[in-house]
Amino acid sequence: MRKRLLLLRHADTRDDSINGEDSGRPLSTLGFYQAHNLGRFLKENNVIPNYIMTSLALRTKQTAEAIQEGCGQFIRSDADFEAYRIDPQGLMEKIWNFPGTAGTVLIINHNPTIFELAQALAKGPKVLGTEQAHETLSKGYPPCTLSVFEYYNDRWADFDPSAAQLHKVLLADRDLGTDE
Repeated sequence: MRKRLLLLRHADTRDDSINGEDSGRPLSTLGFYQAHNLGRFLKENNVIPNYIMTSLALRTKQTAEAIQEGCGQFIRSDADFEAYRIDPQGLMEKIWNFPGTAGTVLIINHNPTIFELAQALAKGPKVLGTEQAHETLSKGYPPCTLSVFEYYNDRWADFDPSAAQLHKVLLADRDLGTDE
């Protein structure tokens, strides 16, 4: 069975914080548009996640909400306490514990962790026609960048990072537009 893993850096944020801490930084107006447009893109391309995991940071939760609005449906999501300051290996451990029924999972997290995990997974088998995705990934991970990986197995518990296949990398400004 095909599994899809979507790795997303949260959308664009404001510099100010609602609680004086980095975790309280909200999305900017641009960020809301980016995430909403990403939700529409996911719906139009039939890549709607069954499950979303965010960190506890306001900007990741707001990104998830705007994606759901953009794709027009509720998606089960959890804000994970440990995901805010997690490393790529820690995110892998979260992946291995995702619900087995979820065919497509979206992780919304922060740089450098989400970028480092995307780079590590992109070392898996190359799929014909994905050269642009690999090239785009090599140039960085700005806000609202999404990497789409596919993996063939029935259970997330058996997810093998070396077998993940990078299929697409979306950049919000290049691929999604910023207006409604």
